Amino acid sequence: MNSEPNTLLLHGWYGDGQENWFPWLKDQLEANGHTVFAPYLPDPIHPTPKAWQGVLDEFKEDMTDGIVIWHSLGVPTAIRFITHNHLSISHLVFVAPTFPEQRHIIDLSQYEWLIETEERFYADSEDLEKVSHLCEKIDLFLSKDDPYIPYDHALMYYSQIDGIKLHSFENKGHFNQAAWVTEFPELLETLESA
Repeated sequence: MNSEPNTLLLHGWYGDGQENWFPWLKDQLEANGHTVFAPYLPDPIHPTPKAWQGVLDEFKEDMTDGIVIWHSLGVPTAIRFITHNHLSISHLVFVAPTFPEQRHIIDLSQYEWLIETEERFYADSEDLEKVSHLCEKIDLFLSKDDPYIPYDHALMYYSQIDGIKLHSFENKGHFNQAAWVTEFPELLETLESA
């Protein structure tokens, strides 16, 4: 029987579970005895929280005391998934998360649909407070050169979630292939030290 916790590895906007560092991390965790779920979330170009939550609900029975890792836009969805299902999670990891104030920092005026998409995904302060009580350990990975997520503003999660641990980098961009991040040993080390 598997003694390692189940792991839910989730992509963000324009993503899928076979890009960036996901395949590498999935292989590493499975080699260490984890069962890893890396589902494709529907319509990642024009996503809706309801469609993504529908996929996540398929995994809620498997995730008690599990690990949830989410990249970019998916972070607010992960928070909602955990809080609305009252899941006890052993380890929650945010990688380059979007945040509510982002639409005011980056000029998205020509992309009205983009603003509307982001606004539907934001977690509220009540969910941020709840998630800190439902997760045994929470880690936040940010890079100061992320072209999409301004570092100082993404620190919102660090200031609003009790007990979150910050991992700060200078040169990992948005932690994606465009920034040459196809392996993520720092994240694996964090998971192994839990």
